[in-house]
Amino acid sequence: MNLKFNYILMVVMLALVPVQLSCQAIFDTLNLKEFEVIADHPESGNQSRTQSIDSIQMREFSQQDLGELLAALTPLYIKSYGRGTLSTVSFRGSGSTHTQVLWEGFQLNSPMLGQVDFSQVPMAFFTDVDLLFGGASLEKSGGALGGSVNLSSNFITGEIDKTIQLEQTVGSFNTYLTSLGIHLKRGKVSSFTKIIRQTSDNDFVYFNNSMLPSESMKQQNAGFENVGFLQKFSIQLKDNQQLYLMSWNQWSDRDLPPIMTNVFKLQEEYQTDMTSRTILGWKKSGKRVALQVKGAYFFENYHYYLKTISQDIDSKNLINSGFVKADVIVELGKGFLMTTGVELEHQSVNSLNYSGLKTRNRVLAMAVVEKTFFNRLALKLLLREEYSDDSFLPLLPYFGASYKPFEKEEIFIRFNVSQNYKRPTLNELYFYPVGNINLLPEKAFELEAGIDFKHDLWAGQSISIGITGYHSSISDWILWLPGDFEYWVPANIPEVVSQGLEASLNWQANVHNWKLGTSFQYAFTQSTDQSQNEVQLPYIPVHQGNGFISLGYQPYFVRWNVSYTGERATTLDTQKNFSNLLPGYWLNHITVGRTFQIRKLDLETRIKMYNVFDVDYQAVVYRAMPGRYADLTVKIKL
Repeated sequence: MNLKFNYILMVVMLALVPVQLSCQAIFDTLNLKEFEVIADHPESGNQSRTQSIDSIQMREFSQQDLGELLAALTPLYIKSYGRGTLSTVSFRGSGSTHTQVLWEGFQLNSPMLGQVDFSQVPMAFFTDVDLLFGGASLEKSGGALGGSVNLSSNFITGEIDKTIQLEQTVGSFNTYLTSLGIHLKRGKVSSFTKIIRQTSDNDFVYFNNSMLPSESMKQQNAGFENVGFLQKFSIQLKDNQQLYLMSWNQWSDRDLPPIMTNVFKLQEEYQTDMTSRTILGWKKSGKRVALQVKGAYFFENYHYYLKTISQDIDSKNLINSGFVKADVIVELGKGFLMTTGVELEHQSVNSLNYSGLKTRNRVLAMAVVEKTFFNRLALKLLLREEYSDDSFLPLLPYFGASYKPFEKEEIFIRFNVSQNYKRPTLNELYFYPVGNINLLPEKAFELEAGIDFKHDLWAGQSISIGITGYHSSISDWILWLPGDFEYWVPANIPEVVSQGLEASLNWQANVHNWKLGTSFQYAFTQSTDQSQNEVQLPYIPVHQGNGFISLGYQPYFVRWNVSYTGERATTLDTQKNFSNLLPGYWLNHITVGRTFQIRKLDLETRIKMYNVFDVDYQAVVYRAMPGRYADLTVKIKL
C-alpha cells in the first residue's frame, strides 16, 4: 500500500512541476493586490444550479448555527433533533452522508459518520456560504451525491472598516451568546480574531402527546455550551502574493434529552467535542495564471456517554486528518479557461468502537476546461480521479452547457450530466458489532436542466427567477435498517431514484429611502426505493418551501422568514400512523431592529421572535421542539 501511495504521489507532484515552471515569467508581469483562485460564475450563467447567501441574510443569522440558516433560506431539508443537538442536511432527496461540507476547500465530514453536525457550525466564523447542487459539487469534492455546502472565512479584505465588533444575544431558556471580532492591520500584516461563547439551559415547555395522558412538560437534561475562536493572519508578500494562516478551534459540552416516550426513565446522556482545524496557504497571481498551494491539519476528539438501567455506553473517538492541495488556473485565450488541481489526504481514526486503528489515504486529481463561444454558449468539461484503498476509483465526469438565446435579455438555459461515486464510511464498515465490510460503494448518475431569468425593472428594482428539474439514479444506496437484537445495520439498497423540481424567485427594490429584498424557494422531491414499490425514503418531504422578506427604512428594519416542511415518513413502512408519518408544519420568524450612529460608533439592536404562531411540531419523531420564543441582540462596531 505504501509503495503504491508514494508512487502515485510522486507522479502527481511531477505533473504539476512543469506547469509551475512555465508560468514563472508570467507571474511577474502584473501586480494584483488580491485574487481568488476559484472564481465562480454568476449564478445565472452557470451550467448547474448554485446558490449564495447574501450579506443581509448572513447578518440576520450571524448569532445562529449553519443548520438554522440553511433551513430558513434554502430548499435543503434539515433534519434537526432539537436546539443544540444533532442537525443534518439533505440535498434533493439524498442522505445526510451525501452532503459534503467544505471549509476553505477542505472537507469537514467525519470519516466515521460521513456527515456533519450543522448545529456545531456557528455562522459567526464565516463570511460566505455557497451551495453547489448535484453534479456541480464535483468541482469541489467527490462523493457529494446530493450537493455540497462551501464555507469561507474572508474576514481580511482590503482596508479595515471597523477594528472591533461585539455582538451580544440574550434569549429565552436562559440563552446567552457572545461574539467578539478584532481586526488589526500594520503594514502588510493583517490579523482577524473571532471569539464566541454560547450557553443555554434549553428547558422549554412543550406538549407531550406521545404518552397517555398527554400533558405539557419541561425539557430536561438539554443544556449546552459552545466555546470557540477563529484566528486568521495574512501577509502580503508582494502585490500579487499572499501568505495566510487560519485556525478554527471549538469546544462543545451538551446534555442530550430523552425522547418524548422515555421522559420518566432514569437516564444520563451527554456528548463533549473538541475540534481544531488549521490551514496554511500561499497564493500568487499573474496575467494569465493563478496558483494556490495550501495544507491543513484537523484534529477531532468526540466523547459520547449513555447510562441507563440496562446499558452503559462510553464511546471515545480521536480523528487526525492531514491535507495538501494545489490548484492552478490558466487562461488559454479569450473565454477559454483551464483549471487543474490535486489533493492528498490522510485520515486516521482511533475509536473504542473499532478493532484497532483505521486509516485512509487518498490522492485526488481534477481538471476542468471551460470555453465560451460568441458570448452566448458556455461549455464546461470536468474530470475527477481518485486513488484510494489500494485502487483507482471510477473516473468521475461532468459535462455542462449554458446557452443565452437572446443577446439583450439575461435568460440562460442550462443543462448538465455527471457521474459520482461514494465509498462507505468507517462506521458502515467497521462499527462493532454491526459494521459490514462487504458493503458496496454508492454510484450515481445525475441529470439536470434549468432556466434562469434576470431583469432590471424600473425605479431601482430587479428580479431573478430560476427553475430547475433533475433526475438522479443511485445504485447500492447505503441505508441503516432494523436488524436482529434491536441493532440497526447498514445495507445496500439496489436502486434509489431521486427526481424533482426546484424554483426560486428574488426581487430587490431601492425606492427613495426604502429598501426591500425578497427571496422565495420551493422544492418538489420524490426520492423512492425502487425495490419497495417506489416508497418515499424516510425523512424526505415531498413538498418544502421558504420565503425571506427584508424591509428597511433607515434606520429601521423588519425581516420576516416563513418556511414550510411537508409530511415525512419515518420508516419504509407504507402503513400510515403517527409514529411513522409526521405531519407537515409552517414556521414563522420575525425580526425588528434599528441602527444607530454615535460619532465613530455603529450600534444595532434587534429583537427576533421565533415560531411566532406557537406551532406544535416534531422535526424528528418523538423529539421535542420549542414553541414561541425570542431573543434580543445588541451589536457594536468601533
